[in-house]
Amino acid sequence: MSRIEREVLYTQGEVRGEPTMKKKTIDTLQIISISLIWVLFTGIAVWIVNLIKESLRLHDAPDASVGISIVAIPVFFILASVLTYVFFGLRKGRKEEGDR
Repeated sequence: MSRIEREVLYTQGEVRGEPTMKKKTIDTLQIISISLIWVLFTGIAVWIVNLIKESLRLHDAPDASVGISIVAIPVFFILASVLTYVFFGLRKGRKEEGDR
């Protein structure tokens, strides 16, 4: 038996007396992690917008920091979108393999 076959077997059930995590627990933790990514990135975007509003209120001279902030917001949301796309793509692939 090759090393890869042993690893596959190890993830499918109890081997060597070590319990595996239940699928529902893993799914729940994955959903929580992807939700926290969106909460984190949304929080960062709100924080950046508040900083820009505050600098405008104080009549602060716009400089590179405002430009970087404006660019950072879409970058965070694109990153969160890519992570979400990959997450659901992997889940879909896992479900299709389970149907075979």
